[in-house]
Amino acid sequence: MTNLSTRQILASLVTFSLLAIVPTSALALQEQAPEEQAPEEKVTLTGQLAESEAGGYVLIEQESGESITITGPAELAQAVGTMVRLTGRWVEDSHGYRYFAVTKVERAQ
Repeated sequence: MTNLSTRQILASLVTFSLLAIVPTSALALQEQAPEEQAPEEKVTLTGQLAESEAGGYVLIEQESGESITITGPAELAQAVGTMVRLTGRWVEDSHGYRYFAVTKVERAQ
């Protein structure tokens, strides 16, 4: 009778453990899903647009003086050397490199 009792306790513990783990895992998935589906936040940066040594573009941000790597439409080439207002979003690649992906280019005054 002791073996049966021990088996029942063991079965109850295993069942309880599974019931505790499964909802926690589901909750973790629910917490991640909204972040992946969240709309991309658009940002506007202002500064001097320049061509980088690598042939891409950088923005010398007006307020901080920070040099920001830029990607975007072909019209960026026409704005090199001018003050611009760039709208877009921050992107981070798989190596953790962060850059600004431009969706709109305007001349700043």
